[in-house]
Amino acid sequence: PPLGVACRQTFLSGPAPSMAVLVSVVLTLGAVLQASAQYQPGNSYFVTNRAPMTESQALAQSSDQICTAIYTINLRPEYTTQGNDIGMLQPHGKNTSNYGNIYSDYFTGNSFGVSLNNIGADYTNYPQPNNPSAIAAARAAFSVPALYDQGHSATPLGFKQDNMRMYYSVCVQIRNVQNRWVEIMAQTPQPDRKICYQDWRPDGSARANLAQNPFEKSCSSGELYVCRPSPNENTGSSTYVDNMNIRFFCESCDDEISTFFWRVTASHMPKQTGNSPDNSEWCLYRSGHDYPNTLLQPYPANYVPPAVFQASTSSAMSLVVSLWLMAALALVALLL
Repeated sequence: PPLGVACRQTFLSGPAPSMAVLVSVVLTLGAVLQASAQYQPGNSYFVTNRAPMTESQALAQSSDQICTAIYTINLRPEYTTQGNDIGMLQPHGKNTSNYGNIYSDYFTGNSFGVSLNNIGADYTNYPQPNNPSAIAAARAAFSVPALYDQGHSATPLGFKQDNMRMYYSVCVQIRNVQNRWVEIMAQTPQPDRKICYQDWRPDGSARANLAQNPFEKSCSSGELYVCRPSPNENTGSSTYVDNMNIRFFCESCDDEISTFFWRVTASHMPKQTGNSPDNSEWCLYRSGHDYPNTLLQPYPANYVPPAVFQASTSSAMSLVVSLWLMAALALVALLL
């Protein structure tokens, strides 16, 4: 049961707690509340429009009943994941402090208003970088803090953790895209779980020029990866609307509720920015495989692999070789 429920059951059913027990409980609750308040995945650019809810709660909403959660993400260069993108959340588990030097001068004085010195940071031990106990616990379990964190405050490599519910979706409104290239990724703990994404219109209206710019849908088992042009429409004079929206869902779900991670990033430059070159090959410069589970090393630190291919000779084989050698020497002696 939750911590508060467990404490209440103990106090009601057992003997009166001592002062030491009461102080311990208060300190524990205080630490939990402080941690939850300090290490939230959201920021001023990640907005929760509809907190995760049940199916019945979603059906009771006045609009978008298909969505059990709705977010608005404002992609920013501060949350770059590979040094050539704008991201949605801090990439916990990774050191991106040098990525400001990778960025071009395009960002100096641009509409984001971000200094190159503020792009990237060392997120290796996040979400609780100043908590040695949390870091040690993760290492003791041969894990990393970004994955070992028991709450939902960690955002490993900039991914958000959510629950998929059968027949329902996690809906995302993506901003600051304009006409950039967009990378969409999702991962499920079960490699055979089919996860999908699809374009989504919150108001249910049809997209203009649907024949030239159709709704896109993609599904994959375990890991979903899509790199695509922005579907935002050109309003003329090289300006674009900024209303890209997608939803994540599962097909043929075996479980009513399943956990998954998702992330959306976009190219650091629009496809065409005045005299800047077309950024059409941006997808080729993405690793395409930095899912949360890649933070785990395949072997523990200081691991010495076994000598799988080390040659060994049995005693029987040694005896046979010795006899053949003696026979050869005897034959040579006879010939001489």
